[in-house]
Amino acid sequence: MSAYADDATFFPENESSMITFLQTFDIFSKHSGLLLNKSKCEVCGIRVKRGVNVALSGLKCIDLIKECIRILGVSYSYNEECSKNADFIEAVKKIENVVQTWKCRNFTFSAIITIFKSLAFSKIVFISVLSCVPTCIIDRLEKFRETSYGTEKGPK
Repeated sequence: MSAYADDATFFPENESSMITFLQTFDIFSKHSGLLLNKSKCEVCGIRVKRGVNVALSGLKCIDLIKECIRILGVSYSYNEECSKNADFIEAVKKIENVVQTWKCRNFTFSAIITIFKSLAFSKIVFISVLSCVPTCIIDRLEKFRETSYGTEKGPK
């Protein structure tokens, strides 16, 4: 088990271990009042043959060839393009939303820099440290910067 705040990852050995985990968590829930949000739970087989999908205990099953599983905000998959795109495209969308929210205000250049550092760049820095940034993401950010602020007045 690996956990951070409200994000937990479990590595059961087999279906029996998974059932035991869920039963144990049900007992814990009865005494603590804390519930497992099964709609957010995902299961994937790491040591199974690629492409095999087996739903365990009614949880959402992830096919790691076609989809990604998210652990602590980072996507993992056998398909590198899938995981990189999922992480970076989501981060870029968040950056675009932040910029659109603050763009209509008449801020000074230093205020724009502060907003970018605290609300925009933080969205992509964590993932960038863990993985190589795809060229298409860099191009998208450049294009967004140019269309949002123009080439001469926007932060570079």
